[in-house]
Amino acid sequence: MGEAREEIRIASLEVGADGIVRYTSRPGIRVDADDIRELLAALRRLGDGEALLVLSDIQGVKSVSGEARALGASDEAAALHVAAAIVVRSSLTRMIGNFFLRLNRPGYPTRLFNSSAAGLAWLHSFQHSEAEAS
Repeated sequence: MGEAREEIRIASLEVGADGIVRYTSRPGIRVDADDIRELLAALRRLGDGEALLVLSDIQGVKSVSGEARALGASDEAAALHVAAAIVVRSSLTRMIGNFFLRLNRPGYPTRLFNSSAAGLAWLHSFQHSEAEAS
């Protein structure tokens, strides 16, 4: 993998010892399409172009544009994700997450979770599936 850590305008990203990327949004952020392009470029560098497991804590997100949601669910985004667990800790972030899942329908497994631990457990199940397939 590339660098173990990336800092972008909307978040910090770090690859854990388990190979899962932890995305932590900055407080009060409003996400637009350029932010998602920057995020996808960071994921490409972190995974050396390979698809990744991503735990996204969107606690600090205040809004996401429709164009940004569409880009996050695009084929380009799908090529960079094995699966994504989105951690929602408020009714606002749950609403943002549900909009993304229901309206944009990402082409990779994606679920909402109330805690990082639950999201990580779900993501680890993909690692076990990949190991069994090898």
